[in-house]
Amino acid sequence: MLYGIVLAGGLSRRMGEDKATQMLGDSTLLDIVTRTLLEAGCHEVKISSNQLPDAIRDDYTNYGPVAGIHATVKAFLKENKVGQILVVPVDMPILSAKTLQRLVNTAKQTNLTHFEDYQLPISLDLTPTSLETLRQLLDQTSVDKGISLKRMFRDFNEHIITVGSEQAHEFVNCNSKADLETLRANYDK
Repeated sequence: MLYGIVLAGGLSRRMGEDKATQMLGDSTLLDIVTRTLLEAGCHEVKISSNQLPDAIRDDYTNYGPVAGIHATVKAFLKENKVGQILVVPVDMPILSAKTLQRLVNTAKQTNLTHFEDYQLPISLDLTPTSLETLRQLLDQTSVDKGISLKRMFRDFNEHIITVGSEQAHEFVNCNSKADLETLRANYDK
């Protein structure tokens, strides 16, 4: 089974307010990314955030996205859900379901796959082994140093795929109000 995680726990310092609730067209960034994950074939999507109601909270606070992935993988496994998981940040709202499906379809032979030159989105095996690897990484890191996704990749059987020329425009982060205005001016969903 395929499941999804939306990482929406960042501090949104450059945006000045919660990115997840920003509007693009008629929807919030959170709603757009959630919908795209469902369109990509996810049976269920969970939100990782320490601020949003009904979201999965980090067990390791202030450790960054790896802590959000850990807590959400743990929540899925607690419900006896195993398979594969797609992890997408809330600030990448123009990723297409087709691009995410390509990531999933390529990920069959490895336990972590991502696109070349991009740390997110990722596809990760949803297994107890993945949870244990994430827990060990977090336990070995102090909160003041945090843990990078690149470090996480080294501890998994990482597989990197190239971004096709037809997909390159989708890898846009919406980190600031200027980024959001640019997206709004060019948004066509």
